Amino acid sequence: MTDAEAGTGALLDQFLRLSADARRLRACATEDVVLDCALLILRDTLGYPSYCLLREASGDLRTLRASPDAPPVPSRTLLGWAVQQHAAVGAPLGVGRCWILAPLDAGGESFGVLAVVADGPESGLPRYRLQMIEHLASEAAWTLAQLRGRERMASLSDLFHHVLESVPHGLLALSRDDRIVACNRNFEFLFGLRRVDLLDAPYREALPKPLSELLDGLIASTLSGRQIVDQEFPLRTGDGPEVVVGFSTALLQGERGPEGILLLCRDLELSREVQKLRDLDVMKTEFVHTVSHELKTPLTAILGGTELLLADAAGLSSEQREVLGFIEEGGRRLQALITDLLDLSRLESGSAVMERVEVYLPDLVKEMLPVVAPINPRCAPSLDVAGPFPHLLLDREKMRQIVQNLLSNALKYSPEGGAVRIRLSARGAWASFEVSDQGIGILPEHLDRIWEKFYRVDSSTTASIEGTGLGLPIVKHLVELHGGRVEVESAPGAGSTFRVLLPIGHGAEPAPL
Repeated sequence: MTDAEAGTGALLDQFLRLSADARRLRACATEDVVLDCALLILRDTLGYPSYCLLREASGDLRTLRASPDAPPVPSRTLLGWAVQQHAAVGAPLGVGRCWILAPLDAGGESFGVLAVVADGPESGLPRYRLQMIEHLASEAAWTLAQLRGRERMASLSDLFHHVLESVPHGLLALSRDDRIVACNRNFEFLFGLRRVDLLDAPYREALPKPLSELLDGLIASTLSGRQIVDQEFPLRTGDGPEVVVGFSTALLQGERGPEGILLLCRDLELSREVQKLRDLDVMKTEFVHTVSHELKTPLTAILGGTELLLADAAGLSSEQREVLGFIEEGGRRLQALITDLLDLSRLESGSAVMERVEVYLPDLVKEMLPVVAPINPRCAPSLDVAGPFPHLLLDREKMRQIVQNLLSNALKYSPEGGAVRIRLSARGAWASFEVSDQGIGILPEHLDRIWEKFYRVDSSTTASIEGTGLGLPIVKHLVELHGGRVEVESAPGAGSTFRVLLPIGHGAEPAPL
C-alpha cells in the first residue's frame, strides 16, 4: 500500500474495517487470543505482514509474538522512549524502512510494545498510518486490561470465599428481605443444617423455630440502633450434650448503607475452657512468683549462717564441715533456681525492662569464658569471629545471661569432652551467635519441647546432669525481647548447634577485630 494509492475513499473504508475488527477484540476470552487476533488485524486489515510484540519483564526484553521475517527487535532505549510518548511513533530501521512503535497501555498498566515494520523513512510516515496502529494497540490494551480486571475480581471472589470458610465460627448473612444470602461450613456443622437448603430461603422457614425466634429478637435489637448485639443460646444437637452458643449480630454494611444483617455464632464452651486454661496459667505464674519471693528471705539467712560457720570452722570436725559444704552447695543451687524462676516470671508477664547500650559481642563472650570454664574442664571453648563484627544495641546483662546459658549447656551436655566452638558473624541486617558442641545431642522428637518450662530430656545420659529446664526458655524469651530469634540443630551422638540471630541496629559501625 502506497500513499498515492490511498485515496480518501479507500482510507475511509480501511478505517471502518479496522474499527469493526478492533471492536471484536472485546469478545476474546484470553490474553493470548487477544494478541493473536490483534496481529491478524494488523496483517490482513492494515497490510503490515512484518511485526513483533515485545514486553519487558525483570529487566529483560521478551518477544511475545513475531512474524517469520521480523528484523532484530528494537533496543530497550527505543522502546522506553516509545512508551514515554503514550502514542504510536516512528523510529529508524534501515534504508527504505522504519519502525512504527505503539505502546499497549491502558489504565496505567503496560502490556508491551507493538513494533511494526513500515516502508519508507520515519520522517515521512503519514499521520493516518500512526493513528491506525495506535487505534489497534489501544483497543487491544483496553481488552487486556478488562481481562486482567476480571481475573483480579475472580481472584478476590475466591479469596473472599476462602476467608468465609476459614473463619472458626459460624457465619450467616441475611438480605434486607430476610433471605439467607451466605453461610459457611461452620454454621452448617454447628446446627446440623445444609447450605443447599438455606441459601435464598427466608430464615424463618429455613432455620429451626427456636433459632429463628432468637434471631427475630437479635435483628430487632440491631435495627433499633444498637450496632452490635450479643446473646447466649443453649443448643442440643441430636443425642450430644447441650452446649452454649454465643450469637453476635451486626449490620451488613454496603456502599450505600446497610444491606442486611450479619450473624456470628461461636461455641462458648470451648472459649470458656480456653479462658480457664489461661486463667490457670496466670495463677500458676503468680504462685511461682510469690513462692520464689517468699523463699528468698529464709534462703538468704541459711546461706549467711552457713558462711559464718564456715568462716570459723576451726572447732568443727571434718564431718561437720562436709555437712556445711553440702548445705552451702544446695543453697546456692536453690538460689540459682529462684533467680531463674523470678527472671522467667518477669519475662512472661512482660514486665522485664530493656536497657540497651552498644555492646561488642566478641568482648562479652571473652568475658564469659572464664566464668563457665569450670563446668567441664574436658572442654576448651574456642571463639571464631568471621569478618568485621558490628557493635549491637543490646541489654548487656540480659545478653550475658543468653551467652552464659548457652555455653553452660554446651559444656554440661558434653560429659566426654570434645570441642565447643563459638562463632560470631554478621550478614545483612542480622548478627549471628552460634554455640556448637560435640556432646550427646538431642533426639528429633524433643527439639520442639526444649523451649518449654521445666522440660528436660529424660534419658540415662542426662540423668546425672544438673539442670532445671529453665535455661533455654529464658534464652528464647531474652532473644525475642531483643527482636531476634533462636534456632537449634542437633542429632543424637553428634552434638548440637544453637544459633541466636540478632538485628543489627541502624547506624552501627563495624568494629575492628
